[in-house]
Amino acid sequence: MSRSSGVVPALQQFRRRGQSWLDSDDHATVKLVVAITLLGLALRVVSLGYRVAHFDEGRVAYWAWHYGETGNFAYRYIIHGPFIQHVDRWLFGLIGPSDFAMRLPVAVVGALLPLTALLLREHLNRSEIVALALLFTLDPVLLYYSRFMRSDVLVAAFMFTAFAFLVRLYDTRKARYMYAAGVFLALGFASKENALIYVATWLGATGLLLAKILGLPNGFRDAIGFLLPRQVNGIAAAVLPDRFAPVEFASGPPSASAVRNRIVGRVKGDVGRVVGVVRGFRARHDDALLTAGAYVGHIVLAVLAFGLVSLFFYAPRAPASTVSKAIRRWRLPPPATSGSGRVSRTRRCFRNCSKPLSTASSSSGATGCPPAREAPRSRAGSGSGRSAI
Repeated sequence: MSRSSGVVPALQQFRRRGQSWLDSDDHATVKLVVAITLLGLALRVVSLGYRVAHFDEGRVAYWAWHYGETGNFAYRYIIHGPFIQHVDRWLFGLIGPSDFAMRLPVAVVGALLPLTALLLREHLNRSEIVALALLFTLDPVLLYYSRFMRSDVLVAAFMFTAFAFLVRLYDTRKARYMYAAGVFLALGFASKENALIYVATWLGATGLLLAKILGLPNGFRDAIGFLLPRQVNGIAAAVLPDRFAPVEFASGPPSASAVRNRIVGRVKGDVGRVVGVVRGFRARHDDALLTAGAYVGHIVLAVLAFGLVSLFFYAPRAPASTVSKAIRRWRLPPPATSGSGRVSRTRRCFRNCSKPLSTASSSSGATGCPPAREAPRSRAGSGSGRSAI
């Protein structure tokens, strides 16, 4: 009993000291989040290569190694996004292929995730920011999969960071957060294909928010108060008190005119709200048209950044020698013509020389083409087959 009575005051004193430190130091929250991030990095990096590679890890690491050895890369949906292949290929060339190297990108990204809590500082207090950073650091699922070379943590971290930058953009109206959101959105799509699900949830939440603002400002109370009359009986009056908007009827479902008036009134109210937003925007800015054009330009540039980052990761690659050989193989001479419009001698020569050997040989004297080279005989000794030049 004495031990418990001594522990509780010590914890309370520790809490008071911590709170006083947070109140006295303006950068205390940032320092705590950075310390928590370093702790998460240590938890994810120590003995990272000790565990034997899983099959999923091995097959993705093989294609990253193959890309580094041959210089050939092509997107394969069966191993998900190409982000990890590009980063692992660079790491393999820098520190050599190993279990530690193949898992290091996921561990680093998972360790840096707590820093995104600072982007939400306009909506969370200091204690909540630190708690969110601790959650991202010590959550068992995030900790385990941050030590596993899969793209799940990558897509989750990149998409949440993009969302946090969008929230920061809403709070500050600074364009740099829009560009950062576009880049991290592209990194999320380059990590795994289910990044599209994150965007779908954002759009769904936005639709619910617009429905709340434009359709039902008071939530479901508007719908209940409209569909159920308050003056039916005592039970309905108790369920729907007087604070709800009055209805035009005393009993029964709403009439057609009531529904029509409700819809027309809501549409007029929404149009008035939009007009008020536009007028407020024009009042806040001296040159509203120029400001709106700047916003549109920033959006276009952010979309362009998203496209360039996506193209960098998804574009196929091949060694320079292979590309030059392919270009020489498919390059054709220009279709030059004589003054009379007929095909020139060079073009006619190419056409005849590209025919089979027997045809080209018979027509070489008439066209002035160089004599066609005889195709080398096969090892089987059957030289009777025709060969194209």
